[in-house]
Amino acid sequence: MRVDGRHLTLTIDGLDVQCIASTVVLDAEPTEDDLVTFTDKEQGLDLTWFLAITALPDMAPGAFWSMLWETLPFTPLDYTLRPYGNTSPSAEQPHITGQVYVDRSPPIGGDAQTAWWFDTRLTCTERPELVRP
Repeated sequence: MRVDGRHLTLTIDGLDVQCIASTVVLDAEPTEDDLVTFTDKEQGLDLTWFLAITALPDMAPGAFWSMLWETLPFTPLDYTLRPYGNTSPSAEQPHITGQVYVDRSPPIGGDAQTAWWFDTRLTCTERPELVRP
């Protein structure tokens, strides 16, 4: 079964995010550290992983936007990314887990007569783990 956006589910700190998100991307970029050792490179520590999410803002208590706004910077939050939407990981349909933190509070606002969306980027505390039984 190929992966596509129809089944993806994302839970951050116990909150399901996919119902208000239009884009969810887990990606990495070179670390901006001045000193990367050979061991760092070998273990994949020369990359900074992040979750980039575009979502609808909701200021209600317990909503994703509110959770991001109320979470103190650099507080670790557990996440589970389920590309196939399955409740339990399998060898063919694994989950990806880890922790992220909020770098800054999310923005709010937009154009008149259009739906408001916001972009947020959550930095992973370490390389994500591919979970297979």
